[in-house]
Amino acid sequence: MTKSDKFLLASVSFVLGILIASFWEVELWILFLVSAGCVAGIFVSNIRSSVVFLCIFFLSLGVMRYSLCVMDYSTDNLSDFTDKNINFSGRVVEVPEVKNGTLRVVVEVEDEDFSDGLVLAFMSPYSEYFYGDEVNFEGKLKVPESFDDFDYRKYLLSKNIYFISYYPNLERKESAAGILGEIYKMREKADSNVGKLLPQPEAGILSAMTLGVKSGISDDTLGKFNKTGVRHIIAVSGMHMVILVSIIVTALLYFGINRRKIFYLAAFFIAFFVVFSGSPPSAVRAGVMSFVLLLALKVGRPNDSINALLLAAVGMLFFNPRLLLSDVGFQMSFLAALGIIKIFPYLRKKFAQFGEFAGAKDIFLITLSAQIAILPIMAENFGEFSFFSFPVNLLIIPVVPFVMAGGFLLIGASFINIALAQILALPILIIMKYQLAVIDFFSRFDFGIIKF
Repeated sequence: MTKSDKFLLASVSFVLGILIASFWEVELWILFLVSAGCVAGIFVSNIRSSVVFLCIFFLSLGVMRYSLCVMDYSTDNLSDFTDKNINFSGRVVEVPEVKNGTLRVVVEVEDEDFSDGLVLAFMSPYSEYFYGDEVNFEGKLKVPESFDDFDYRKYLLSKNIYFISYYPNLERKESAAGILGEIYKMREKADSNVGKLLPQPEAGILSAMTLGVKSGISDDTLGKFNKTGVRHIIAVSGMHMVILVSIIVTALLYFGINRRKIFYLAAFFIAFFVVFSGSPPSAVRAGVMSFVLLLALKVGRPNDSINALLLAAVGMLFFNPRLLLSDVGFQMSFLAALGIIKIFPYLRKKFAQFGEFAGAKDIFLITLSAQIAILPIMAENFGEFSFFSFPVNLLIIPVVPFVMAGGFLLIGASFINIALAQILALPILIIMKYQLAVIDFFSRFDFGIIKF
Protein backbone atom coordinates (compact mmCIF):
# COMPACT_ATOMS: atom_id res chain seq x y z
CA MET A 1 0.00 0.00 0.00
CA THR A 2 1.39 3.39 -1.05
CA LYS A 3 1.68 6.49 1.12
CA SER A 4 -1.01 8.09 -1.03
CA ASP A 5 -3.42 5.24 -0.22
CA LYS A 6 -2.66 5.52 3.48
CA PHE A 7 -3.28 9.26 3.40
CA LEU A 8 -6.61 8.66 1.65
CA LEU A 9 -7.72 6.13 4.28
CA ALA A 10 -6.56 8.34 7.18
CA SER A 11 -8.43 11.37 5.78
CA VAL A 12 -11.64 9.45 5.19
CA SER A 13 -11.39 7.94 8.70
CA PHE A 14 -10.99 11.41 10.26
CA VAL A 15 -14.07 12.72 8.42
CA LEU A 16 -16.01 9.60 9.37
CA GLY A 17 -15.06 10.20 13.01
CA ILE A 18 -16.51 13.72 12.86
CA LEU A 19 -19.66 12.31 11.27
CA ILE A 20 -20.05 9.69 14.02
CA ALA A 21 -19.50 12.26 16.78
CA SER A 22 -22.20 14.47 15.22
CA PHE A 23 -24.79 11.83 16.15
CA TRP A 24 -23.33 9.95 19.12
CA GLU A 25 -21.51 11.27 22.15
CA VAL A 26 -18.37 9.36 23.16
CA GLU A 27 -16.48 9.81 26.43
CA LEU A 28 -13.10 11.50 25.95
CA TRP A 29 -11.26 9.07 28.23
CA ILE A 30 -12.34 6.20 25.98
CA LEU A 31 -11.03 8.06 22.93
CA PHE A 32 -7.68 8.70 24.61
CA LEU A 33 -7.32 5.02 25.47
CA VAL A 34 -8.25 3.92 21.94
CA SER A 35 -5.86 6.44 20.38
CA ALA A 36 -2.99 5.37 22.62
CA GLY A 37 -3.65 1.71 21.83
CA CYS A 38 -3.70 2.44 18.09
CA VAL A 39 -0.37 4.31 18.26
CA ALA A 40 1.20 1.30 19.98
CA GLY A 41 -0.42 -1.06 17.49
CA ILE A 42 0.93 0.85 14.48
CA PHE A 43 4.52 0.31 15.59
CA VAL A 44 4.34 -3.31 16.77
CA SER A 45 1.98 -4.95 14.23
CA ASN A 46 2.50 -6.09 10.63
CA ILE A 47 1.83 -3.81 7.66
CA ARG A 48 -1.78 -4.89 7.09
CA SER A 49 -2.71 -4.57 10.76
CA SER A 50 -0.92 -1.22 11.07
CA VAL A 51 -3.21 0.21 8.38
CA VAL A 52 -6.24 -0.86 10.43
CA PHE A 53 -4.77 0.75 13.54
CA LEU A 54 -4.02 3.90 11.51
CA CYS A 55 -7.65 4.17 10.37
CA ILE A 56 -9.01 3.63 13.89
CA PHE A 57 -6.57 6.23 15.26
CA PHE A 58 -7.71 8.93 12.80
CA LEU A 59 -11.35 7.96 13.29
CA SER A 60 -10.85 8.46 17.05
CA LEU A 61 -9.09 11.75 16.34
CA GLY A 62 -12.09 12.95 14.34
CA VAL A 63 -14.50 12.00 17.13
CA MET A 64 -12.25 13.69 19.68
CA ARG A 65 -11.93 16.89 17.64
CA TYR A 66 -15.69 17.24 17.27
CA SER A 67 -16.27 16.44 20.96
CA LEU A 68 -13.81 19.14 22.05
CA CYS A 69 -15.40 21.62 19.65
CA VAL A 70 -18.89 21.26 21.11
CA MET A 71 -17.88 20.69 24.72
CA ASP A 72 -18.08 24.37 25.63
CA TYR A 73 -21.41 24.89 23.91
CA SER A 74 -24.67 24.06 25.62
CA THR A 75 -27.76 26.05 26.53
CA ASP A 76 -26.83 25.69 30.21
CA ASN A 77 -23.36 27.16 29.66
CA LEU A 78 -24.85 30.17 27.92
CA SER A 79 -27.77 30.79 30.29
CA ASP A 80 -25.81 33.39 32.29
CA PHE A 81 -25.86 35.67 29.24
CA THR A 82 -29.33 34.96 27.85
CA ASP A 83 -32.30 37.36 28.07
CA LYS A 84 -30.37 39.81 30.24
CA ASN A 85 -29.04 43.27 29.53
CA ILE A 86 -25.42 42.72 28.59
CA ASN A 87 -22.64 45.25 28.07
CA PHE A 88 -19.35 44.46 26.36
CA SER A 89 -16.75 45.87 23.98
CA GLY A 90 -16.44 44.22 20.59
CA ARG A 91 -15.33 44.52 17.00
CA VAL A 92 -17.19 44.04 13.71
CA VAL A 93 -15.43 41.08 12.06
CA GLU A 94 -17.47 40.62 8.87
CA VAL A 95 -18.76 43.04 6.29
CA PRO A 96 -22.30 43.99 7.42
CA GLU A 97 -25.01 43.08 4.90
CA VAL A 98 -28.70 43.77 4.45
CA LYS A 99 -31.01 40.74 4.31
CA ASN A 100 -34.82 40.71 4.50
CA GLY A 101 -34.96 44.35 5.53
CA THR A 102 -32.42 44.19 8.37
CA LEU A 103 -28.72 44.94 8.61
CA ARG A 104 -26.78 41.95 9.98
CA VAL A 105 -23.67 42.80 11.95
CA VAL A 106 -21.36 40.08 13.28
CA VAL A 107 -19.53 41.22 16.42
CA GLU A 108 -16.55 39.53 18.07
CA VAL A 109 -16.55 39.99 21.84
CA GLU A 110 -13.37 41.52 23.26
CA ASP A 111 -14.33 41.03 26.91
CA GLU A 112 -12.48 38.32 28.87
CA ASP A 113 -15.42 37.77 31.24
CA PHE A 114 -17.77 37.01 28.38
CA SER A 115 -18.52 33.66 26.71
CA ASP A 116 -16.60 32.65 23.60
CA GLY A 117 -18.21 32.89 20.18
CA LEU A 118 -19.60 35.66 17.99
CA VAL A 119 -22.81 37.67 18.26
CA LEU A 120 -25.10 38.30 15.29
CA ALA A 121 -26.86 41.64 15.76
CA PHE A 122 -29.94 42.53 13.71
CA MET A 123 -30.01 46.29 13.14
CA SER A 124 -31.97 48.88 11.17
CA PRO A 125 -31.08 48.77 7.43
CA TYR A 126 -30.27 52.48 7.64
CA SER A 127 -27.56 51.97 10.27
CA GLU A 128 -23.94 52.48 9.27
CA TYR A 129 -21.37 50.01 10.50
CA PHE A 130 -18.20 48.88 8.77
CA TYR A 131 -15.76 46.02 8.98
CA GLY A 132 -13.23 46.65 11.76
CA ASP A 133 -15.38 49.07 13.76
CA GLU A 134 -14.74 49.00 17.52
CA VAL A 135 -18.16 49.08 19.20
CA ASN A 136 -19.84 49.16 22.60
CA PHE A 137 -22.66 46.63 22.76
CA GLU A 138 -25.66 47.01 25.07
CA GLY A 139 -28.71 44.79 24.71
CA LYS A 140 -30.26 41.39 25.25
CA LEU A 141 -28.79 38.18 23.88
CA LYS A 142 -30.68 35.08 22.78
CA VAL A 143 -29.55 31.58 21.92
CA PRO A 144 -30.69 31.00 18.29
CA GLU A 145 -33.70 28.74 17.88
CA SER A 146 -34.42 26.42 14.98
CA PHE A 147 -37.57 26.91 12.93
CA ASP A 148 -39.61 24.80 10.50
CA ASP A 149 -37.24 22.18 9.05
CA PHE A 150 -34.16 24.39 9.29
CA ASP A 151 -31.72 23.96 12.17
CA TYR A 152 -30.84 27.65 12.44
CA ARG A 153 -28.84 27.21 15.64
CA LYS A 154 -26.60 24.55 14.10
CA TYR A 155 -26.16 26.69 10.99
CA LEU A 156 -24.98 29.67 13.04
CA LEU A 157 -22.76 27.44 15.18
CA SER A 158 -20.90 26.41 12.02
CA LYS A 159 -19.96 30.08 11.76
CA ASN A 160 -19.00 30.22 15.46
CA ILE A 161 -22.03 32.43 16.22
CA TYR A 162 -23.40 31.58 19.68
CA PHE A 163 -25.87 34.44 20.22
CA ILE A 164 -28.24 36.67 18.30
CA SER A 165 -29.54 40.06 19.39
CA TYR A 166 -32.39 42.13 17.98
CA TYR A 167 -31.77 45.88 17.69
CA PRO A 168 -29.26 46.36 20.51
CA ASN A 169 -27.59 49.68 21.19
CA LEU A 170 -24.42 49.35 19.12
CA GLU A 171 -22.26 52.43 19.59
CA ARG A 172 -19.33 52.94 17.24
CA LYS A 173 -16.12 54.04 18.96
CA GLU A 174 -13.49 53.98 16.26
CA SER A 175 -12.45 52.06 13.17
CA ALA A 176 -9.44 49.76 13.18
CA ALA A 177 -10.05 48.10 9.84
CA GLY A 178 -6.74 48.89 8.20
CA ILE A 179 -6.23 47.98 4.56
CA LEU A 180 -9.07 45.46 4.49
CA GLY A 181 -11.50 48.06 5.78
CA GLU A 182 -10.52 50.46 3.00
CA ILE A 183 -10.98 47.69 0.43
CA TYR A 184 -14.46 46.95 1.78
CA LYS A 185 -15.41 50.63 1.71
CA MET A 186 -14.26 50.70 -1.90
CA ARG A 187 -16.49 47.68 -2.47
CA GLU A 188 -19.51 49.61 -1.15
CA LYS A 189 -18.68 52.49 -3.46
CA ALA A 190 -18.33 50.05 -6.36
CA ASP A 191 -21.78 48.61 -5.62
CA SER A 192 -23.22 52.12 -5.63
CA ASN A 193 -21.53 52.87 -8.98
CA VAL A 194 -22.90 49.68 -10.55
CA GLY A 195 -26.39 50.73 -9.45
CA LYS A 196 -25.95 54.04 -11.26
CA LEU A 197 -24.63 52.48 -14.48
CA LEU A 198 -27.04 49.56 -14.95
CA PRO A 199 -30.79 49.13 -14.43
CA GLN A 200 -32.32 46.52 -12.16
CA PRO A 201 -32.23 43.53 -12.03
CA GLU A 202 -28.94 43.59 -13.99
CA ALA A 203 -27.21 45.87 -11.48
CA GLY A 204 -28.07 43.64 -8.53
CA ILE A 205 -26.97 40.51 -10.37
CA LEU A 206 -23.65 42.02 -11.46
CA SER A 207 -22.93 43.22 -7.90
CA ALA A 208 -23.65 39.72 -6.60
CA MET A 209 -21.34 38.12 -9.20
CA THR A 210 -18.41 40.50 -8.82
CA LEU A 211 -18.74 41.95 -5.30
CA GLY A 212 -20.73 39.36 -3.37
CA VAL A 213 -23.43 41.95 -2.62
CA LYS A 214 -26.82 40.24 -2.96
CA SER A 215 -29.11 42.82 -1.36
CA GLY A 216 -30.06 44.29 -4.76
CA ILE A 217 -31.64 41.07 -6.10
CA SER A 218 -35.42 40.81 -5.77
CA ASP A 219 -37.16 37.67 -4.50
CA ASP A 220 -38.84 37.24 -7.91
CA THR A 221 -35.50 37.23 -9.75
CA LEU A 222 -33.96 34.93 -7.16
CA GLY A 223 -36.89 32.53 -7.56
CA LYS A 224 -36.25 32.27 -11.30
CA PHE A 225 -32.57 31.53 -10.74
CA ASN A 226 -33.50 28.83 -8.21
CA LYS A 227 -36.09 27.27 -10.50
CA THR A 228 -33.69 26.96 -13.44
CA GLY A 229 -30.79 25.64 -11.33
CA VAL A 230 -28.41 28.55 -11.93
CA ARG A 231 -28.39 30.11 -8.46
CA HIS A 232 -24.66 29.35 -8.31
CA ILE A 233 -23.77 32.08 -10.81
CA ILE A 234 -24.94 34.85 -8.46
CA ALA A 235 -23.36 33.52 -5.28
CA VAL A 236 -19.77 33.61 -4.10
CA SER A 237 -20.08 29.91 -3.44
CA GLY A 238 -17.87 26.91 -3.85
CA MET A 239 -19.70 25.60 -6.87
CA HIS A 240 -19.67 29.00 -8.55
CA MET A 241 -15.98 29.60 -7.98
CA VAL A 242 -14.92 26.03 -8.78
CA ILE A 243 -16.76 26.07 -12.10
CA LEU A 244 -15.50 29.55 -12.90
CA VAL A 245 -11.87 28.61 -12.23
CA SER A 246 -12.27 25.46 -14.32
CA ILE A 247 -13.69 27.47 -17.20
CA ILE A 248 -10.91 30.06 -16.98
CA VAL A 249 -8.23 27.35 -17.00
CA THR A 250 -9.92 25.48 -19.85
CA ALA A 251 -10.30 28.62 -21.96
CA LEU A 252 -6.70 29.74 -21.42
CA LEU A 253 -5.39 26.26 -22.23
CA TYR A 254 -7.48 26.25 -25.39
CA PHE A 255 -5.82 29.46 -26.51
CA GLY A 256 -2.37 28.00 -25.85
CA ILE A 257 -1.41 29.88 -22.67
CA ASN A 258 1.39 28.24 -20.70
CA ARG A 259 0.03 26.04 -17.87
CA ARG A 260 2.36 27.58 -15.29
CA LYS A 261 1.25 31.12 -16.18
CA ILE A 262 -2.37 30.02 -15.99
CA PHE A 263 -1.85 28.72 -12.46
CA TYR A 264 -0.49 32.02 -11.15
CA LEU A 265 -3.04 34.14 -13.02
CA ALA A 266 -5.97 32.07 -11.76
CA ALA A 267 -4.57 31.92 -8.19
CA PHE A 268 -4.31 35.72 -8.17
CA PHE A 269 -7.89 35.98 -9.45
CA ILE A 270 -9.14 33.66 -6.67
CA ALA A 271 -7.39 35.67 -3.94
CA PHE A 272 -8.59 38.99 -5.36
CA PHE A 273 -12.15 37.74 -5.77
CA VAL A 274 -12.34 36.41 -2.19
CA VAL A 275 -11.05 39.67 -0.67
CA PHE A 276 -13.11 41.99 -2.84
CA SER A 277 -16.30 39.98 -2.20
CA GLY A 278 -15.99 40.84 1.49
CA SER A 279 -14.12 37.71 2.63
CA PRO A 280 -17.17 36.00 4.15
CA PRO A 281 -16.40 32.52 5.52
CA SER A 282 -18.26 30.92 2.58
CA ALA A 283 -16.05 32.78 0.08
CA VAL A 284 -12.86 31.88 1.97
CA ARG A 285 -13.83 28.20 1.96
CA ALA A 286 -14.78 28.40 -1.70
CA GLY A 287 -11.45 30.06 -2.42
CA VAL A 288 -9.54 27.28 -0.65
CA MET A 289 -11.41 24.58 -2.57
CA SER A 290 -10.94 26.43 -5.86
CA PHE A 291 -7.22 26.83 -5.24
CA VAL A 292 -6.94 23.11 -4.50
CA LEU A 293 -8.83 22.30 -7.70
CA LEU A 294 -6.53 24.66 -9.58
CA LEU A 295 -3.51 22.92 -8.09
CA ALA A 296 -5.02 19.56 -9.01
CA LEU A 297 -5.54 20.66 -12.61
CA LYS A 298 -1.94 21.90 -12.70
CA VAL A 299 -0.60 18.58 -11.40
CA GLY A 300 -2.89 16.63 -13.67
CA ARG A 301 -2.72 13.34 -11.70
CA PRO A 302 -6.08 12.08 -10.33
CA ASN A 303 -4.69 10.50 -7.14
CA ASP A 304 -2.72 13.61 -6.20
CA SER A 305 -5.78 15.73 -7.02
CA ILE A 306 -8.03 13.75 -4.67
CA ASN A 307 -5.45 13.87 -1.89
CA ALA A 308 -5.02 17.63 -2.30
CA LEU A 309 -8.79 18.08 -2.10
CA LEU A 310 -9.00 15.86 0.98
CA LEU A 311 -6.14 17.74 2.62
CA ALA A 312 -8.04 21.01 2.19
CA ALA A 313 -11.27 19.48 3.50
CA VAL A 314 -9.60 17.85 6.51
CA GLY A 315 -7.75 21.08 7.31
CA MET A 316 -10.99 23.10 7.33
CA LEU A 317 -12.81 20.44 9.34
CA PHE A 318 -10.01 20.32 11.89
CA PHE A 319 -10.45 24.05 12.58
CA ASN A 320 -14.26 23.86 12.44
CA PRO A 321 -15.72 20.30 12.50
CA ARG A 322 -19.28 21.68 12.43
CA LEU A 323 -18.84 22.47 8.72
CA LEU A 324 -19.37 18.85 7.73
CA LEU A 325 -23.11 18.74 8.38
CA SER A 326 -24.05 22.36 8.99
CA ASP A 327 -22.51 24.28 6.09
CA VAL A 328 -24.09 23.64 2.70
CA GLY A 329 -21.48 25.87 1.05
CA PHE A 330 -18.68 23.63 2.31
CA GLN A 331 -20.48 20.51 1.10
CA MET A 332 -21.15 21.96 -2.34
CA SER A 333 -17.59 23.29 -2.68
CA PHE A 334 -16.11 19.87 -1.93
CA LEU A 335 -18.52 17.85 -4.06
CA ALA A 336 -18.33 20.25 -7.03
CA ALA A 337 -14.53 20.03 -7.01
CA LEU A 338 -14.67 16.24 -6.58
CA GLY A 339 -17.11 15.97 -9.49
CA ILE A 340 -14.87 17.98 -11.77
CA ILE A 341 -11.79 15.93 -10.81
CA LYS A 342 -13.46 12.50 -11.13
CA ILE A 343 -16.53 12.79 -13.38
CA PHE A 344 -15.30 15.34 -15.93
CA PRO A 345 -12.44 13.17 -17.33
CA TYR A 346 -14.89 10.27 -17.73
CA LEU A 347 -17.47 12.40 -19.56
CA ARG A 348 -14.79 13.99 -21.72
CA LYS A 349 -13.68 10.53 -22.88
CA LYS A 350 -17.29 9.52 -23.59
CA PHE A 351 -17.88 12.65 -25.67
CA ALA A 352 -14.49 12.58 -27.41
CA GLN A 353 -16.08 12.12 -30.84
CA PHE A 354 -17.80 15.50 -30.62
CA GLY A 355 -15.99 18.70 -31.64
CA GLU A 356 -14.57 21.19 -29.18
CA PHE A 357 -16.68 24.13 -30.39
CA ALA A 358 -14.14 26.69 -29.09
CA GLY A 359 -14.16 25.11 -25.63
CA ALA A 360 -17.98 25.03 -25.30
CA LYS A 361 -18.01 21.22 -24.94
CA ASP A 362 -15.63 21.28 -21.96
CA ILE A 363 -17.57 24.13 -20.36
CA PHE A 364 -20.77 22.10 -20.62
CA LEU A 365 -19.14 18.91 -19.33
CA ILE A 366 -17.52 20.75 -16.40
CA THR A 367 -20.90 22.17 -15.44
CA LEU A 368 -22.59 18.79 -15.87
CA SER A 369 -19.93 17.09 -13.72
CA ALA A 370 -20.42 19.58 -10.89
CA GLN A 371 -24.21 19.38 -11.18
CA ILE A 372 -24.18 15.58 -10.94
CA ALA A 373 -21.88 15.70 -7.90
CA ILE A 374 -24.01 18.19 -5.94
CA LEU A 375 -27.37 16.61 -6.81
CA PRO A 376 -27.70 14.91 -3.37
CA ILE A 377 -27.03 18.22 -1.60
CA MET A 378 -29.50 20.08 -3.83
CA ALA A 379 -32.18 17.46 -3.18
CA GLU A 380 -31.61 17.45 0.58
CA ASN A 381 -31.45 21.21 1.11
CA PHE A 382 -33.69 22.68 -1.59
CA GLY A 383 -36.19 19.85 -2.08
CA GLU A 384 -36.13 19.98 -5.88
CA PHE A 385 -33.96 19.51 -8.93
CA SER A 386 -34.50 21.04 -12.36
CA PHE A 387 -33.57 19.19 -15.54
CA PHE A 388 -33.60 22.58 -17.19
CA SER A 389 -30.43 23.41 -15.29
CA PHE A 390 -28.40 21.53 -17.91
CA PRO A 391 -29.54 23.47 -21.01
CA VAL A 392 -29.73 26.75 -19.09
CA ASN A 393 -26.18 26.32 -17.77
CA LEU A 394 -24.97 25.41 -21.26
CA LEU A 395 -26.55 28.56 -22.68
CA ILE A 396 -25.47 31.08 -20.04
CA ILE A 397 -22.25 29.83 -18.42
CA PRO A 398 -20.10 30.43 -21.56
CA VAL A 399 -20.79 34.15 -21.17
CA VAL A 400 -20.32 34.27 -17.37
CA PRO A 401 -16.54 34.90 -17.61
CA PHE A 402 -17.24 37.79 -20.02
CA VAL A 403 -19.84 39.27 -17.65
CA MET A 404 -17.48 39.02 -14.69
CA ALA A 405 -14.44 40.31 -16.59
CA GLY A 406 -16.54 43.12 -18.04
CA GLY A 407 -17.99 43.80 -14.60
CA PHE A 408 -14.54 44.22 -13.04
CA LEU A 409 -13.53 46.54 -15.92
CA LEU A 410 -16.76 48.49 -15.46
CA ILE A 411 -16.15 48.88 -11.74
CA GLY A 412 -12.56 49.99 -12.31
CA ALA A 413 -13.62 52.50 -14.97
CA SER A 414 -16.36 53.89 -12.71
CA PHE A 415 -13.66 55.12 -10.30
CA ILE A 416 -11.73 56.78 -13.13
CA ASN A 417 -14.16 58.14 -15.70
CA ILE A 418 -17.92 57.73 -15.52
CA ALA A 419 -18.36 58.37 -19.26
CA LEU A 420 -15.98 55.51 -20.07
CA ALA A 421 -17.86 53.30 -17.62
CA GLN A 422 -21.14 54.09 -19.38
CA ILE A 423 -19.65 52.93 -22.67
CA LEU A 424 -18.48 49.67 -21.09
CA ALA A 425 -21.87 49.16 -19.48
CA LEU A 426 -23.67 48.76 -22.82
CA PRO A 427 -22.15 45.43 -24.00
CA ILE A 428 -22.39 44.03 -20.45
CA LEU A 429 -26.07 45.00 -20.35
CA ILE A 430 -26.70 43.26 -23.69
CA ILE A 431 -25.06 40.01 -22.50
CA MET A 432 -26.95 40.10 -19.21
CA LYS A 433 -30.23 40.75 -21.04
CA TYR A 434 -29.52 37.56 -22.99
CA GLN A 435 -28.84 35.63 -19.76
CA LEU A 436 -32.02 36.87 -18.12
CA ALA A 437 -34.09 36.11 -21.25
CA VAL A 438 -32.90 32.49 -21.18
CA ILE A 439 -33.61 32.17 -17.45
CA ASP A 440 -37.01 33.84 -17.76
CA PHE A 441 -38.02 31.55 -20.64
CA PHE A 442 -37.13 28.29 -18.90
CA SER A 443 -38.52 29.42 -15.53
CA ARG A 444 -42.03 29.39 -17.04
CA PHE A 445 -42.08 25.59 -17.23
CA ASP A 446 -42.87 23.34 -14.30
CA PHE A 447 -42.67 19.88 -15.88
CA GLY A 448 -38.85 19.73 -15.80
CA ILE A 449 -38.65 19.96 -12.01
CA ILE A 450 -38.40 16.93 -9.73
CA LYS A 451 -39.62 17.46 -6.18
CA PHE A 452 -37.95 15.52 -3.33
